[in-house]
Amino acid sequence: MLLFVGVVMAVGSWEWYAQQSVFPGCAEDLVFNSSSITCETCVDDSEVNAQGGDCWCKQGTIGVPGECAACPANTVPDSKRLTCIPCSASTTRGIASNECQCSGANDVLVDYLEGTRLEEKACLDCSLYLLTANTTTQQCVPSGPCPTAFTLYQSTCVPTTELEQVLATYTASDSYLSRNAVISAAFCLAGVTGATGCRHLGNLCTLQTISEIDSATDACQLYTYVGTQNASRAPPLFYESASMLDTIQQDFVRNVDFDEDMSISVTAYTVNGTFRGVQPLSNQVFMCEVVEPVAAHGLSFGNNIITKCAVNDVWLSESAGEPLLFQLFIKNEAGAEVPVPVRIGNDGDSTEYFYGTQRDVVQTQMLRRFALYDNLLSTRTVWYADELTIVVATRDTNYGAVYTPLVTVHYTRLDRKTLPPPPIVPRTVFDDGVGSTSSIFYVSDINHSALIALIITSCCVSFATSLVKAWAWQRRLVSPYLDPFSGLIRWMVYYASHLAFYFFVVTSGATMYYFLWFKGQSRPSVLLPPPSSITSYFTALLWTAFACRCIDVGYRVFEQCYMWVFFLDWEQPRGRLMAENKEVPVSMWRMVFAANQFNVLQSQLSFKIYTTLFMVLVLLEAFQLQGLTTAQPNGNNLSQQGSFSHPLLRIALTVILWYGVTFVLWLWEALVYHRFLAADPVREFNDLLSLANVSMFCLLERRNGFYIHGKSVHQFADASVREFQAMLKREEEGGIPMRGLAGQSEHQTFEILVDDNLSKFLYETQMVLNRERMPQLQGQGARPRRCYELLLGRRSRNILTQDALMQLQELNRVLQAIVTRIVEDVQAKTAVHKSLGVIPFVFPGMPTRFFLDSDTAWARCILLYLEPAISNCALLLYLSLDFHFQNAFVSASIAFLFILFVQAVRNVLGVTNLGQKTMIDDRFFL
Repeated sequence: MLLFVGVVMAVGSWEWYAQQSVFPGCAEDLVFNSSSITCETCVDDSEVNAQGGDCWCKQGTIGVPGECAACPANTVPDSKRLTCIPCSASTTRGIASNECQCSGANDVLVDYLEGTRLEEKACLDCSLYLLTANTTTQQCVPSGPCPTAFTLYQSTCVPTTELEQVLATYTASDSYLSRNAVISAAFCLAGVTGATGCRHLGNLCTLQTISEIDSATDACQLYTYVGTQNASRAPPLFYESASMLDTIQQDFVRNVDFDEDMSISVTAYTVNGTFRGVQPLSNQVFMCEVVEPVAAHGLSFGNNIITKCAVNDVWLSESAGEPLLFQLFIKNEAGAEVPVPVRIGNDGDSTEYFYGTQRDVVQTQMLRRFALYDNLLSTRTVWYADELTIVVATRDTNYGAVYTPLVTVHYTRLDRKTLPPPPIVPRTVFDDGVGSTSSIFYVSDINHSALIALIITSCCVSFATSLVKAWAWQRRLVSPYLDPFSGLIRWMVYYASHLAFYFFVVTSGATMYYFLWFKGQSRPSVLLPPPSSITSYFTALLWTAFACRCIDVGYRVFEQCYMWVFFLDWEQPRGRLMAENKEVPVSMWRMVFAANQFNVLQSQLSFKIYTTLFMVLVLLEAFQLQGLTTAQPNGNNLSQQGSFSHPLLRIALTVILWYGVTFVLWLWEALVYHRFLAADPVREFNDLLSLANVSMFCLLERRNGFYIHGKSVHQFADASVREFQAMLKREEEGGIPMRGLAGQSEHQTFEILVDDNLSKFLYETQMVLNRERMPQLQGQGARPRRCYELLLGRRSRNILTQDALMQLQELNRVLQAIVTRIVEDVQAKTAVHKSLGVIPFVFPGMPTRFFLDSDTAWARCILLYLEPAISNCALLLYLSLDFHFQNAFVSASIAFLFILFVQAVRNVLGVTNLGQKTMIDDRFFL
């Protein structure tokens, strides 16, 4: 008898589309509006759906209320009145009154059969199942009274005792979920464990978990209730506790090797519990159309895959058949089948991949079954799997030891009312629509604690080393105390610089560890973490490092753009003009030429930074080296379906290529380019100053900077071509003093420490020159500043008064006297002082002093000195953008524009500053 009732239930439940309960309090010709909480009538072209409690198109039309239309010729509305389908030529006898006509009196019209949508509307003879046709509901129902001990409930004969037991415990309504949950629970209590019984109830509970349907009769509560009455009858569906799941994971024993098949099988059930079969897992559980070879490749250990596609939302709502329920099993080392746990997630839920203490499991969301979509429980919404992930995590015990896989399915809701009307020709599943992602990951648990510890250590070390740098800066001020405000700003800049360095080291080290071990291992040892589990950490590391490096570069560029620069002219008059009784004027063009060359250098970068960016892009794209970033140990083909570039591997490969190219270019520059092809521009500028008989002062701070001694070893620098050639020849032969101070050495570059008196004199002189220059500028009828000039400055015309010229001559004389006096008091810097950036032998009240430094030390005054920092900043920007966009062209283009922007700012502000400090008209600067 139970078997007979099971057949009755199966046949009587062909209509699996969603039905909502009729809300109490509304008349039969009204529907409940949840927005306004009122009972309303349907629009003119629709009527009340008696089975669903909602409005649908009138008989013979299709669409959504308000937009209903008749079907074309030779087609009729389907059972949901949403799309048009033809009538079956073999089972129907034509169309009349916009409906297919059946020949038998005991026939019902169906377009769904056992959960599968039919291409044509067909007639089904209920007599084959010893049932009677109900032409109103188009269902097969019992033809007479139910057998003894059974009660007719919702057109189904249900065991009386068990039905009364269920109804006494739970409130039932007329909704699809409530009706079928009560019936299946009664059959389950009566001992029907298969179709229409316990499996049916468990499947309804799974769908309710997916769709979050709030029903008067909760299928999951009924399922739990049945389990408490007779635990052996209800099939396992939930993991009762997190400890139970962890126990199953720990007891699972399986060792695998790369490319070994994971031996996962899948069983399928219809919603009413009918068993559809068991197969080796391939592409059955993916929303996307994954070809079997790709699915087989992804199910071979170690080969991570991600597939993305568009699933047609109208197809999901109207054309998709009844959902199937899947359950996965994996074989352990002994060959036994072990169930695979499934985590159900909905909008707003987070996704967890790992086991143990890192997993916060909601009990009702850890199941053994899942569906790809639910278009059944609600007439208002459809839920579909927008993300399905199968994760296999390795143990730390030995090579290739794994936990059971964990399936995570995240669902998104579609509102049927917002979908476009169904087309006359049904769409296919892969027409344009909503997005869905299917993934298989083989992962090692990333040690979050170690990563956090490295981040904290980086912050602490940066704090300590920045204090040392701030102390060294304070020594250069020759001050016994640290000025609170300026000292805090300087320390913050040093801290940002060091923090950027250490965060970059942590990021590069962690990613290179994964890159080298993952790609180089022969046995499973180190696997990659899933991208979503490391996004927050590495996003924070990269963007924080980039922001800190920008602070460092920006401050140092600002420091260069407002430094004090002065060119000291050593040239002496070559006699007197007898007619005018005055000395022969000294030409200004040598100093202008030297200043113009410095102006070219101050915003110049070498070819290395742009070449590095271009070569990295070429290697990644043209030479396809980015194929090395595939999340497969032996894979390097990103064009294969499912292959994807792992963000950690992209970071590691980019850093390796960036600094590899930089190192090769540095060797080329040092060993070939500057040795045989072109001179070093910094050392070349030193020679230029010596030939021009001009020295340069460059103070980056109020009392600290650099001095380049350019006093010529010849009597005059204003010379004819013949005299100039003779001077060079004498210098080559070595018959004259060396170019250094007092001709005693070749050292021309010195770090200088300015005393209080000279610092005040320089400041006051600059104020006087600015004041004397302003009346001349006002007399030019100068135009108002434009907006961009307020930020970047504008070129000035330095027309000086006689008093200003006298002040410049006095400044030139004072600086000549200081340099001449200090010749005997030059001190050397040890390697320790140079590495720490500390000036030795500093005490309050000490006079101006020079310290020997390298020939290129003064490059701190120009942008070339900041090239490593700018290069690192551009790399961090590239990595941050590429981490999210995974597009080398976009990331490289933005990094290129960033470098150009830094150069442009340094050039515009530098030119303005150079003209103001040297009093040379900006129009002389090329």
